[in-house]
Amino acid sequence: MKLKLLFTTIFATASIMANAQITITQNEIAGNYEMIFMATDTISTMYTPGNAGTGQTWSNTFAQVNVEDTLMFMPPIGMPGSIDFPNSNLCYSVAGTDSSWWFFKKDANGLIYKGRSFVDNGQLTTMKYNATVLTFPAEMGTQYNFSGTFTATEFPLGFDPDGAGPHLMVDSVRIIRDIDESSNIDGLGTITTPLGAFQSLRQVVSRIYIDTFLMKTNNGWSLFSPEMQFWSGTGSIDTTEEFITRWWTNELGIRMPVMEMFHNSSGNVYKAKWVKAMAQASVAEVEGHKVELYPNPATDIIHINSDLNEVTTVVIRDAKGAIVSEASLEFGSGQINAGHLDNGIYFMQFLNDSNEQIHSARVSIAK
Repeated sequence: MKLKLLFTTIFATASIMANAQITITQNEIAGNYEMIFMATDTISTMYTPGNAGTGQTWSNTFAQVNVEDTLMFMPPIGMPGSIDFPNSNLCYSVAGTDSSWWFFKKDANGLIYKGRSFVDNGQLTTMKYNATVLTFPAEMGTQYNFSGTFTATEFPLGFDPDGAGPHLMVDSVRIIRDIDESSNIDGLGTITTPLGAFQSLRQVVSRIYIDTFLMKTNNGWSLFSPEMQFWSGTGSIDTTEEFITRWWTNELGIRMPVMEMFHNSSGNVYKAKWVKAMAQASVAEVEGHKVELYPNPATDIIHINSDLNEVTTVVIRDAKGAIVSEASLEFGSGQINAGHLDNGIYFMQFLNDSNEQIHSARVSIAK
């Protein structure tokens, strides 16, 4: 009888542990000066969002790599288009590119995707989204709903859509966006990817954007004319639906959704993104210390002036994490050669005698 009771207790405890609650806070999400290695798969047709409930297993070991991206997180200040996202405190760009930047606000209440800036035909454009990615603390059963209206973008155009025809010159374009979104964390279990198995929460998101396209002429603002619709390839009102299923974990080294599936309302997945490699260690600023790098952007020699006396070595890493330059420092100051590096964004690590990271920074090479 005692033996039976013992086994019953063991199995009950194991069941409870298997369905133990997971809590996601801002501390589990990537921060400034971190690199996240992501893979995108648009090839495989085996994906399914799976089932809700506790004790679930979502197997995706078949995930393929269609595209690899390294997300490089940094403070928004000074990034192109950041002036249009004054409340953002987190930004990333994709290593190897120099034309798009994504802006977020992360705090104890949640992670909000504020919008994106990008360069198209030599012109910098910003697009606001104001989409809630996740609310904190996030646990099994956490839900949120949001709806709102805002100006997504506005930019000068100076274009006559019918050439020498009778219609007026279009001076500017404005997009008014209505958003209606909902989220439900409805699953708890283990998701497996080529990276490994992770205890995770499943989040199901549905989002509807209704964009109204306006043009400004000498007669003021009005809906896109037929000529502008033809020229732009869009109507005067456009509706977009998004359905995303994400898996979040609080296990070390992930720092983003373990996997995201993009699908239609029926659950047919057309794209998946997943964390391909563990994130680089957090590289937070060292409070109370001075670290100067100049010039930045650099073309050749980077000068370093700091009061981090314990730092003896500085290394530069590329987007894949490989060391591409290294130099010794004296009392945290000195210089490092970057003249052989291609244009792009790199990460610098400041190390002590024990090869421990004391500080890190981001540097741009622009020749």
